[in-house]
Amino acid sequence: MRTERIDPKAPMLTPFISFILGLGAGYFHVADWILLAVAFTGILGFVIISLLSRKSPILGFRLAPFYQICIASLFFTIGGLDWNFSAPEELPSDKLSEAVWIRGEVESIQNKTSGDNAKINVSGIACSDGKLYPVKMKILLKSDIISAQVGDLIESRGTLKPISSISDKIPEGYITHLASKGIHHQFLSNSHKIEVVDHRNSLSSWGFAIRLKLESIIDKSNLSRNTRDFLCTVLLGDREYLDQNLKESFANAGVSHILALSGMHVAIIATMLMVLLFPLNLFGKYRIRILLTVIILIFYAIITGFQPSTIRSVLMSVCMLTALWYERKNTAWNSLLIATFIILLISPCSIMDLGLQLSFLSVASLIFFSRQLNPIDQHKHEYLYKIFSFIITTLVATCCIWILSAYFFEIIPLSFLAANILILPFLPVYMFAAVFYLLLSAGGINFSLLGSILDKVLSFWHTSIDWLTDNGNAVIRYSPSVEWVIAWLIIVGLFAIWINRPLPHRHI
Repeated sequence: MRTERIDPKAPMLTPFISFILGLGAGYFHVADWILLAVAFTGILGFVIISLLSRKSPILGFRLAPFYQICIASLFFTIGGLDWNFSAPEELPSDKLSEAVWIRGEVESIQNKTSGDNAKINVSGIACSDGKLYPVKMKILLKSDIISAQVGDLIESRGTLKPISSISDKIPEGYITHLASKGIHHQFLSNSHKIEVVDHRNSLSSWGFAIRLKLESIIDKSNLSRNTRDFLCTVLLGDREYLDQNLKESFANAGVSHILALSGMHVAIIATMLMVLLFPLNLFGKYRIRILLTVIILIFYAIITGFQPSTIRSVLMSVCMLTALWYERKNTAWNSLLIATFIILLISPCSIMDLGLQLSFLSVASLIFFSRQLNPIDQHKHEYLYKIFSFIITTLVATCCIWILSAYFFEIIPLSFLAANILILPFLPVYMFAAVFYLLLSAGGINFSLLGSILDKVLSFWHTSIDWLTDNGNAVIRYSPSVEWVIAWLIIVGLFAIWINRPLPHRHI
């Protein structure tokens, strides 16, 4: 059987790896002049090779591999400078400890029973000495109530503390999440000390306002409370009100990825759009169909809050659709590298985001293993191939990311395969039906039968998952070391290269 092989040496691979190494250099405080010297060396080498190639094409051919070194040096510098320029403003620790006043823009808000949290883009800090220090940093604002919206410019009095100093009171996973957003400090305040002084219109605030309106449509429907919260999660990425028992059940079953917007959700949304816009093909307007799909996917990324995994998925889809527009071939692997590069270029701290890491590894594993490990000939047994493809996809993604998941969550679900088979094949249909129901509900039509089905399906999933996991007992408690994580990822990478190696041609 002839199986499609993926060439790991995508055009974007060298720039991507060099950029990641550059981010590492920035993290370890490599000086800007060293980074610029590396870039200058790369540019000089590029010019020299180009001049030699003009004089002697044969020599130019032999020196072609050195072009990659020149390109690598440039992207290495870009990565290092990107990290340095986006690094938070560093004030002396004594000044930070004396901070009593902040001014900044609200990036996001979480309302909880234990108090409200808000991520603030700080532009100014005042200390107890009365001096105002202009800074550029992100902080986590904690208060009993935060009466502000995304895009509001606020001023507040309180106490600023490094998150590392209160790490014993915050889960380690949440600290890592905050670090991936560039947040290393927490500001404690009270509602009467927070004042909204202005509002700035931005894509984030505009998307947040639209998301609130869409959540209001979901909330006003006649669905059960759990179903409404579940739809806010899988459609809009808002897990704020999701039932805690449902979260734990999905995590114990190894299907918590369903509750986090990722490539799967974006693929379902893109499929919906392509199906709805298919009539344009009948009139020869297939490019308009592609353009509208791209625009709506970008709009979807905005209203879901620019989550890294969503942006990665949308950018991948845009890359693939752009290639389709120009009728050119573009591999999924190269699209994944381009999408991840753009995310990290905009937000270097996202490299520490667990969601982005898991999303990248999952998609990469599917690209390199799903077709190659399928023993069924797609052309001879199409439906059997799809069944095996689904099972292999679930196993491959889990086998590649399990150690990273175990490192952060310290559990290994034993019922992941059964739980995924129970939910994933039906999730697209469920989301299609839910969107249809909500559209009717927004128009004043209550399709009670469909609403009842949506409620019962979610209840069935929850009950079945609890049974499969023995109410959370069917898990292995395991926390691998960093060395084991690195070793496993290296093994997976080497296996990907080996299984996609070029096969020798048979001479007849």
